Amino acid sequence: MDEYTEQDPKEFDLYGVLFPDRNLYRTACSCVKKQIIALFVTAAIVVLAAVELFPYMVRLYREGGNVGYVIGALIVGGELLVGIPQMIGSCRLRALLGRQEKTVHGTMAEAAVTESHGAFRQYLVSFWILCLIFGAVGACAAAIGAIFAPDALWACIGLIPVVLAVWLPERLCGAELKRFTADRQSELGTAVFRFCSDEEPRRLQAYQEIGIGYCNAGGDSSLYAENGGGDYSVYLGSSYLSLEVDSECGRVGGFGGYFPAFCMESRVLSEPFEAEIGILYLDRCAAERGGGERIVFDGDIAYDATSHVLQLGCCDDGMPYLKIFRNLYVQLTRSGSLAGIRITDLNLPERD
Repeated sequence: MDEYTEQDPKEFDLYGVLFPDRNLYRTACSCVKKQIIALFVTAAIVVLAAVELFPYMVRLYREGGNVGYVIGALIVGGELLVGIPQMIGSCRLRALLGRQEKTVHGTMAEAAVTESHGAFRQYLVSFWILCLIFGAVGACAAAIGAIFAPDALWACIGLIPVVLAVWLPERLCGAELKRFTADRQSELGTAVFRFCSDEEPRRLQAYQEIGIGYCNAGGDSSLYAENGGGDYSVYLGSSYLSLEVDSECGRVGGFGGYFPAFCMESRVLSEPFEAEIGILYLDRCAAERGGGERIVFDGDIAYDATSHVLQLGCCDDGMPYLKIFRNLYVQLTRSGSLAGIRITDLNLPERD
């Protein structure tokens, strides 16, 4: 096992929960990055405008001019310049949420997605209500100062609510969302596996007769073990796919569960060659019959319709594959965590 390189699974993140569809996940991450860039760019423009106008406002104030109008215009203009791109980005995220909900409608993943989307939508509504309140208070304060004391600097009081709007809404509204994300993260643990090739020939042969198949019944697609199983489930990440383990000895004897076909990416994948044959064990098997656990696992799913190879997680063709069933191969990290799974001879429907 020394030749294995460490591969850390992707960090658990909120958008990974919101968007199980990997394409929508990447689109959402790109949208958020653009939002952040737009925020910094527009904020820089506002700051530069304030710096450029500062000498003019000082001169206007000394001459008894209507400096309050300039301050008020700068506050309102800055709010619009910063807020509008962020509102557009939020609308795009909401549209992506709608697309994800349509994708999972009628599947086993619908309940989990609906729960996460509800928490996120509640956060967005609360966040923008507070932002609009602070922005309105700042604009009104600036307008009152400009109208009743146009030559006084106290019109700058309108900046206080605007400054508060930068961090206070996120602090007030983001706590519940962070708690929700932390709860989902706490559901995932780490599991240590070990691979053993020094087994009785008859046992090895029995495990090599276990095959992984695909079925689609009632609109829910699933993977299943044709001749294997177990009484303890090790679920991969937040998915409904699991390795089935014998709770007494820790041997992995099956694999299957609900398969989110809408998450598949098309990718060129080859069937593993020169793989070592053996049996996979859950090393720390404090398992109870009929129980289960969730482990950290990269949720990436790819399929090659030409070679009929399905890949789950993060596989590296530079690492050795371990053949535990007739058509299922795994890769383990140096520490024994599950890095990826590759299933061959699997005929899956092409994604629309």
